[in-house]
Amino acid sequence: MKKGHVDEYGILSSWGPNGDADCCNWWGIYCNNQTGHVVKLDLCACDYDKPLRGQISSSMVELQQLNYLDFSWNDFHLNPILEFLGSLTDLRTLDLRHAYFGGKIPYQLGELSSLQNLYL
Repeated sequence: MKKGHVDEYGILSSWGPNGDADCCNWWGIYCNNQTGHVVKLDLCACDYDKPLRGQISSSMVELQQLNYLDFSWNDFHLNPILEFLGSLTDLRTLDLRHAYFGGKIPYQLGELSSLQNLYL
């Protein structure tokens, strides 16, 4: 998931090979205590002036139990919102405010039948 992000401030330093091996202990990642599946990804840069930049990795498609996704206040350099987000069918909240995405909103987001909160 970290691939494609430019993390010049070390925000994701707990992620991956030099950090904790259990992703449920990584910053911004929340897991279901019973199943261990990632259910919330909160990467909002709203409380600090250190946004993530770059692209969203397509490996996120593997997070099928994800119900909350927040990329707000980051800088995705006008990269498009990725269509695969529409396959995360358990999403109830999707927050992409002030994340500097470009292009059209993919129609696949309309397939998010569990979506209750959408912030663009």
